[in-house]
Amino acid sequence: MLYLKETNTRDAEKEWLFVKDMPEDEFGFLNKWSGISYEDFKAEALPALLDHAKGLNLEDGKVQETFFFLWDDDTIVGQFRLRHYLNDTLRTGAGHIGYFVRKDLRGKHYATEGLKLLLEIARDIVPEDEFYLRVCKINPASLHVMLNNGGKIVAENEERYFVRIKNPGKRKNMGLKFIKLSKEYETKLGEMIDEWKYDQEVNHTNRSPWAIFKNDYHDFDKYLSELEITKPTEGKVPDSVFFLLDEERDRLLGAVNIRHELNDYLLQHGGHIGDGIRPSERRKGYATKMIGLALEECKKLGLDKVLIVCDKDNIGSAKSIIRNGGVLENEVLDDEGEVEQRYWITIK
Repeated sequence: MLYLKETNTRDAEKEWLFVKDMPEDEFGFLNKWSGISYEDFKAEALPALLDHAKGLNLEDGKVQETFFFLWDDDTIVGQFRLRHYLNDTLRTGAGHIGYFVRKDLRGKHYATEGLKLLLEIARDIVPEDEFYLRVCKINPASLHVMLNNGGKIVAENEERYFVRIKNPGKRKNMGLKFIKLSKEYETKLGEMIDEWKYDQEVNHTNRSPWAIFKNDYHDFDKYLSELEITKPTEGKVPDSVFFLLDEERDRLLGAVNIRHELNDYLLQHGGHIGDGIRPSERRKGYATKMIGLALEECKKLGLDKVLIVCDKDNIGSAKSIIRNGGVLENEVLDDEGEVEQRYWITIK
């Protein structure tokens, strides 16, 4: 099966083996990690690639960019990179998309199918009406890959063609749904948790929702059995945990923890809903959609008013809450002296 997977820590060794053998420059596809050692890949390249996907620590002139590996079953056959938006330099230059397929595997349609998969991801990310690409004239095979995916040549110079592919725009329902965790999602859960924990260690981000981090997923049966609280205990209330699944990509994007009632502490700090989106999928509108789905579940529980609490400096979270009807009641200090905002949402 052919699929794209974002750069991640779980596949570090296979990613390294592929990247170190890529040339430094082939037809303008640059790879500054060519020949890198495994130790340096883990210490330097991997953190940089993950940061780029989140728009962090970017060099001057660079934009947020996600690196994907193209897998055929358990073998990496190519690398694709997607720039989330264009600046003036990219608009007249490299554009949104670049790709590389291993030399000994060319001529097997990997590039064509990989670009097709990437365009489906890009439509939910790229704000421009068209996807911008460019290709060297001495690389006609790559030009055919673009044309086979709906590309049109719009300009050229002595060395390159400049190609545009229409962007159909975001899918209205985004192919998202809530699922309850089961054995079938064990591998996907591990991939998501590993990515999330790495981000927490490197960038010191928070762990929300805490319910999905409180136990070790490696003991999956125990993890699953203790994921939700079914009976009230000292300081705890019954809750439900849902995971956000992108059906089209068959990928877990985040999770919510819905508390069925509030105790004194939750009324001030935790609220009814704890939510989070995995680092590589943030700033794509998923949090807003997930809170909307969570409110539907709250309605099923008979709740008509829901409290959501977020850190004041988490602007993205606040926006997602407000877009779902959140009204700020006040600000309070948490146990560590940090400012939290308390929003109420009336369920209609």
